[in-house]
Amino acid sequence: EQGNEYVWIPVENAVYDGETELATSGNKSTYKPFARYQRGYNQDTEQYYEGMLYNYNGTRSYVISTGNLLGTANHREPSLVTNSTTTYSWVYNTGDNYDATNYGKLSELGISSPAQMGEHLNNQYTEIVESIKKYGGFYVGRYETSLYTEEGTNSTSGTVVKSVANQTPMANVDWYKMYLSQDSKYEKNPYNRSTSVNSSMIWGSQWDAMLNYILEGTDKDKVTAVTGNHTGTRASTGQFGSDIMNNIFDLSSNVIEWTVQANSTLYRVGRGGNYYIADFNPASYRNFYKPTDTYDGVIGSRLALYVK
Repeated sequence: EQGNEYVWIPVENAVYDGETELATSGNKSTYKPFARYQRGYNQDTEQYYEGMLYNYNGTRSYVISTGNLLGTANHREPSLVTNSTTTYSWVYNTGDNYDATNYGKLSELGISSPAQMGEHLNNQYTEIVESIKKYGGFYVGRYETSLYTEEGTNSTSGTVVKSVANQTPMANVDWYKMYLSQDSKYEKNPYNRSTSVNSSMIWGSQWDAMLNYILEGTDKDKVTAVTGNHTGTRASTGQFGSDIMNNIFDLSSNVIEWTVQANSTLYRVGRGGNYYIADFNPASYRNFYKPTDTYDGVIGSRLALYVK
């Protein structure tokens, strides 16, 4: 009713069964699960999950090595980023920066410590995986997220998120504001009182599931191609017809899109390309950025919805 638009992303296998052969660089398996159980958990225990992450080559995708697990430095989720090599998961151990000192920016989600931030991330990811298991997919914003004031003006200083066409995408704010505003537990989020869905910043495994879905359709060649807005100027959402994949706009261009995925001790992961003339990064591109920086309008994000 607020004009937001989303695309349903079907996911055939929500959780890795631990046995079926995965798609790797050496084989062409079509089995591409969304998540796996965290170490120490299984289908018979309290179920905590971590992301299954994929790399892309042409019109193929394959699972990243098992080195990308919680407890390792590489791309991982759900995880804190605290400037400490002993906190490579959502469980807070040590750290003196990033999530360890900026958790207060998420106080409106009921977070009052880095440990609580980690618990919030893990709980949200658990809810997402359980939803996908039950309903067979999730929704992704058709457009990059835009920020609005409560009076309805498109503005970086706004607090209300939308996924709509012909608007300036959210940028010039840090990861924490982007995460807060897209979380449906935030009072000003449009889905705060929804009885049917929750919303969040898109997770890395959701981004990969979206691309895996696109690879099954007629836009599969675009996943690893450079398309869209590389004019040197950030454009309004949905303006470049070359950057549409399965009815989703601006994945390869306009603004890089921050996800919840973590990397190393310092970074959150961004996906896709940007509007720079010299940018040659496709939708499959994965890079990392310090969550406290704003990067002068180059980085935005994208909403995802999961069914309650």
